[in-house]
Amino acid sequence: MLSLSMRDFTMRDKGYNNFAYKIFLQSPQSDCYDSVHLIQLERFTEQDLELIKQESENELKCVLVHTIEPHWYDNGDLVSRQFKEFMGLCRKIGIYNADFYITCFDDGNPNDFQVMNNNYYHWSFIPYNIGFACAYHDYYATKDSDANTELHVDQIQHNFLHMNFTHRMHRQLFSKFLIKENLIDGNCVSINVSGRFYQNARGQAAIPSTQNDDWPLNKNLSTLWRDTALSKHTHQLIDNNFDQYYYGFLKNVGVYVVSETVFNHPHPYFSEKTVSALLSNRPFIIIGPHGSLRALKQKGYKTFSDMFDESYDNIVDPSSRMESIFELVKDINTRSLDEIKENVLKCQDKLSHNRNLMLASISVYRKKVNAPSDVSLNSKQI
Repeated sequence: MLSLSMRDFTMRDKGYNNFAYKIFLQSPQSDCYDSVHLIQLERFTEQDLELIKQESENELKCVLVHTIEPHWYDNGDLVSRQFKEFMGLCRKIGIYNADFYITCFDDGNPNDFQVMNNNYYHWSFIPYNIGFACAYHDYYATKDSDANTELHVDQIQHNFLHMNFTHRMHRQLFSKFLIKENLIDGNCVSINVSGRFYQNARGQAAIPSTQNDDWPLNKNLSTLWRDTALSKHTHQLIDNNFDQYYYGFLKNVGVYVVSETVFNHPHPYFSEKTVSALLSNRPFIIIGPHGSLRALKQKGYKTFSDMFDESYDNIVDPSSRMESIFELVKDINTRSLDEIKENVLKCQDKLSHNRNLMLASISVYRKKVNAPSDVSLNSKQI
């Protein structure tokens, strides 16, 4: 029987959770425990923790903690607000002597783990690298032949693509910039004017999902925010198939301007948006935390400093970093389509490298999931 904390997952969440959970059950780590429990940090309730306690009262507990949303940090804090609340709930319920494996695309924020592991409750918090970010379930349908996708340079009609769906301050700022500078009509742009929010079907989640990466804007950005109205725009090429790992309309643009989930954040954070960029066969810019490109390069991916100025990635101050991205996008917009196409062709080796590396990462885990196994998906769940 699926655990309580999995019953209300969306199809997207359930696919990725089952995927991560089965991989973990096949790992050497899982053999150290009598039972392995799974919760999703944004969806679980206190009842789920109560059940974990009841099912494994005197055992060394193993809990795979799946998180799909970014964590938020109050000023000066080394541990995220979500982790602090999670530890408080574990103390409240009386869950001790437990190993918590936190799923991630990278090694997580080392400060989080360093501080959380300094406790008196026999808790161990361990990053569990899945190899790619939480993403829509059709990632598992990728095939080895997908690595040979052509560049389709002859179909490039627009200099860049930018999609803004769920509202966050940095996305609204960038959208206002595009509107103010008249950069929408000639490019492939989608701007939403209303947010999307999740409501747990079983009631209030134990840790409410909040957003808090706002920052005090400098004078120029404050003026932009105040004087430029946000308006809805949807390019005719952009469809609603956001559950695809590859957007078909990407072949019609030269540069993918990725708007990541967070911007003013203490460390890089990657979602399915970056995964899509790495699979896109297009050079990309990331509107995200400083050091995002550096983190991708440390993972073996290539970026595009030979095509445009990537110094924005090194700027710590969020207002200055955003303004640097503005200037970069304005520069890309001034280039002719012929120049954009030539740039894409020059990047072909890098594009193929990124796509193949990400597909290989997905393939490794997909084969693990599809391989015959003596371990039932439900055998160790609560």
